[in-house]
Amino acid sequence: MAFKILAIDHQLNTDVYLNLGQHLPSCHDLEVCNSLKDAYCILFEYKPQFFFDVVILNWLMPPFAEKNICNGAVLAKQIRTKLSNTKIIVMARFWQPSQLRDTINSCKPDGIFEKCDLCFQNIPIFVSQVLKGEIIRTPTILDYLQIIHRNDINFDEYDRQILFYLSIGYQTKDLEPLVYLSVSAIKKRKQKMKEHFYMGGCSDIELISIAKENKVI
Repeated sequence: MAFKILAIDHQLNTDVYLNLGQHLPSCHDLEVCNSLKDAYCILFEYKPQFFFDVVILNWLMPPFAEKNICNGAVLAKQIRTKLSNTKIIVMARFWQPSQLRDTINSCKPDGIFEKCDLCFQNIPIFVSQVLKGEIIRTPTILDYLQIIHRNDINFDEYDRQILFYLSIGYQTKDLEPLVYLSVSAIKKRKQKMKEHFYMGGCSDIELISIAKENKVI
């Protein structure tokens, strides 16, 4: 069976997809575009509309402001909604925990790749597995997900919001209207988080640092 693939990535990565087309015998047609705008037009606006069996997206692409598409995951969500039979692979060079969590929840990709796990030899294998209906996470993504799952048991959305606002420079006294908790409740949560990391007497800066290391934020 012949497959059609659309890859959305930066110009510098074009060779990766040319190699994919050469080493994936079932690939009948492979198209590469270098912007979310071009991808959107190919997927949703050209007539007759093209169908692709799989779309591979780089998460970090320049936004397509006209359609409020700020990254590859936002376009992936639209693909999932409008082209339900198309398989989706999202990749990035480095995933933030919140970025990975949001991508999985919003578009439920068939494949999530960390670029450091990829090489010319294994990309055709991973894509073939996705085309066969398998859900593929590369090794680094699986490691991230284990850490995220472990932390999700101990940190709720309020905790992550507190850590996020502290990480971008807000003071504890300013968080009440942002997270909808009293200052005393915020302080209690901060202390609980510090104790979780066995750093009960640490500063907020140290808390943020260890939270980032453990991929809570």
